[in-house]
Amino acid sequence: MFNGSCFEGAMGKLRLPVPAAAGWLPMARAGLLLLALVPACSRKSSPGGGGASGPVQAVAWSDGEVEAVGASGPFDGRLDLFTLLGDVVYEGAPGHVELGFPVLRDDQREAFMFTPPLRLRFRNLPLRPEARLVFGYGITIRKQGEAAPIEFRVELDRGAGLERLFAETVQAKEPGANEWLEADVALPAPAEPGARCDLVLSVDGGREGLIADWSWPAIVSDRRDPAPDRSTVAAEPARQDLLEQFPQASRLANPQGKAPHEIQVGLMAEMALRPAVVVPQGSSLRYRIHAGPSDSLRFRFHVLPHWPADGSGRAGTVGFTVRSRPAVDASGDAVWTTSGKRALAIEPGAVGPWPREASGLLPLGLVADGEVELELAASSDLPQEWATPGFTQLEVVTQRSVPRRARGDGGRNVVVLLADSLRMDHVGLYGYDRDTTPHLDAAARERGVIFDQATAAASWTLPSVASLFTGVYPVRHRVIHPERSLLPASWQTWADQLRAAGYSTAGFTSNPLLGRDHGFIDGFEDQHEELFAGAGRLMERVADWIASHKDERFFVYAHFMEPHAPYVAPAPFYDMFDPGYTGSVDHDTWSIFGNPAVRPMVLAIAGGFPVDVRDDLGEQSVREGERIAAGPPLLRRLMALYDGEVRWFDEQLGKMLDLLAAQGLEGETLVVVVSDHGEEFGEHGHYGHSFDLYDTLLHVPLVFLDPDATGPRHVAAQVSLVDVLPMLLERLGLPIPEGLDGLTLAQAEAAGPERVVFGQTSHYVDSRAGANPDRTEAVCARNASRKLIHVPRDDGWEAYELVADPAERSPVAADDAAFAEWRATLVETAAPLWSLAHRAPRPPARREEAILRALGYIE
Repeated sequence: MFNGSCFEGAMGKLRLPVPAAAGWLPMARAGLLLLALVPACSRKSSPGGGGASGPVQAVAWSDGEVEAVGASGPFDGRLDLFTLLGDVVYEGAPGHVELGFPVLRDDQREAFMFTPPLRLRFRNLPLRPEARLVFGYGITIRKQGEAAPIEFRVELDRGAGLERLFAETVQAKEPGANEWLEADVALPAPAEPGARCDLVLSVDGGREGLIADWSWPAIVSDRRDPAPDRSTVAAEPARQDLLEQFPQASRLANPQGKAPHEIQVGLMAEMALRPAVVVPQGSSLRYRIHAGPSDSLRFRFHVLPHWPADGSGRAGTVGFTVRSRPAVDASGDAVWTTSGKRALAIEPGAVGPWPREASGLLPLGLVADGEVELELAASSDLPQEWATPGFTQLEVVTQRSVPRRARGDGGRNVVVLLADSLRMDHVGLYGYDRDTTPHLDAAARERGVIFDQATAAASWTLPSVASLFTGVYPVRHRVIHPERSLLPASWQTWADQLRAAGYSTAGFTSNPLLGRDHGFIDGFEDQHEELFAGAGRLMERVADWIASHKDERFFVYAHFMEPHAPYVAPAPFYDMFDPGYTGSVDHDTWSIFGNPAVRPMVLAIAGGFPVDVRDDLGEQSVREGERIAAGPPLLRRLMALYDGEVRWFDEQLGKMLDLLAAQGLEGETLVVVVSDHGEEFGEHGHYGHSFDLYDTLLHVPLVFLDPDATGPRHVAAQVSLVDVLPMLLERLGLPIPEGLDGLTLAQAEAAGPERVVFGQTSHYVDSRAGANPDRTEAVCARNASRKLIHVPRDDGWEAYELVADPAERSPVAADDAAFAEWRATLVETAAPLWSLAHRAPRPPARREEAILRALGYIE
């Protein structure tokens, strides 16, 4: 579901005010996080890992590695400027900047959003041969007023002043008519190898209520650095999430009495979507874990600066040291061994509000397996009050190198294409009367394994995709709620399984819920995010990766936003299924100045407002208290636009199949087409998804295009998305982990149509008049012939005979003896879900809240 910046022009925004110049310029560069990891986990602290007494000695890192501003690894053809926020310097006027999700004529993108005049300087960037700066730009209107143009400029500083590379003046049009413009600007060749420069983005002009937007700025070049040794893959068969274990850790305060603590909201949580832990300078955090010689510490740390307002700030370093020792008795006589050190160099200046960030792997250097103590100690040569550090990733990972599988080693590649919000009954091969999926239908006729009874594990993205990745239901992976949206690192995903088997792996997502900050693509060797990118743009990135890895055995996951709302496929797909349409629902239906006929429907998907279909409204929708009423013509129009998005996704599948054929990979690649959930158009009193557990949301397409199959093969067995992982591993001849909820294809077919699978949602809203309007948890059990839905809060039950009533219109007696075993199972399943959802939920960070709003999961 989506509410797409509808009410404020950029509804999913992170507002980061820039103070007036006089108070801002002395405020230093984005500070750093400093966390020293010194292995030592004394359990002499208070129960539950509370603070331990005694000061902690500051840890020096003079012989450690210092990461300078602008430091970067090998250039792989693309450098996204969004990843460099910690090195951004503000110059010029005291405007403000946001990193948000503006919508220009229904095209939503992640973007820097400036209030002119303002200038951002990206420091110390590498100049690459034949490099270009690519970006989109445009104007968001937040307040109507007189016309006032904005000038967009790109300048380069190689040490001799600013060189102007691009300047374009854009006139704000009428609300709803402003569109994204595209730019591809050549950068000068480096004077010598390794040359660096500052890149400056600036805007001038405009007026109050106009925002200058820069979308997806990136430096690209076909000239890549030499690839590192690719003879092996670094597999990670085990991980320990130390942030998850924080309640059991010992926390030693610094001399000022400040101890490590979790941040639920504020500071790091303003930017980071993960939970964060602060380790103040001079304090330490201690764990007792089992580890060995193959283990390393994976870290991601940040700091926000608090530079003196009087301009007296000075440069310094913030770093961490990792130590370890064997776990011993309470006397603690074992000797500490330093595992490694890292530091970041920072200096005062006019810098943006984003934290400086460092991440990487640091080997623990252990000589034997066993119980060890780890200490994370923080230190800096700056005053403590100048910076507050935070940790958003801290994992002990076991690494081992396995031979990378080459194309000549046999086996099969795997490409998984997920269409967000695609319901099964809008796919041609499942009987839909519109030609929405011609490429999928044709390929399935040749080599398709078609699952007729595939259901999602949840009716919205996060828990459903978590189950797809892990092979277990939400009650076990615990990603069940927007405030519990991080996939625990301890779960091995399909990317982990295939990396361990020597596959090259790449994860691509345009859905921000599935990016690095939520842990979903962490297991992939190559990770690519382009938030809210359209299907064509995402497929270009996928195709480029496959072409450059065609000589390796690979696994690719690509998560497309299509056909997720808003339904804005490009021509000719936008109007493909409503070609003679002459009504008012035509583009710009979701922005702040969108069509008033559609605006109440935004509330339906953002707030869970029940929808009543009313014939007298025609192509209109209206809000009536806490409900929405909509006319059938409006719903038909929205469904036609949705189907255009389905066809646009299918076009990308066609491009993928053509690419595989052109590269000679068609006979070696298994392509999986799947969805995470469906979409409703008023059938059960809702619009969008996540608010109930009917088959409009849970019954999803699942098709394996198998190069070894001959002709279509329909699988009648009841299956779930938790089965996809074990089915893939079985198909590839790889080991299947114990303890999965999912079944292999052979096991599923043996269980047949009567096998019972489960679904859940944390957003359930009873659509009946007078019912409790608040969201709550709901669970269901289903096989190919029956379904039972349970709402624990209300002790509510619904049952359906699906063969006689596939549309789920006529409930049957839920207390029938045939459902007795199911009822007991659902009560047992619902209890931990309810507990997890209501146990001290973490308030979402501002950026997380912006994403959830832009996707429509919250108002």
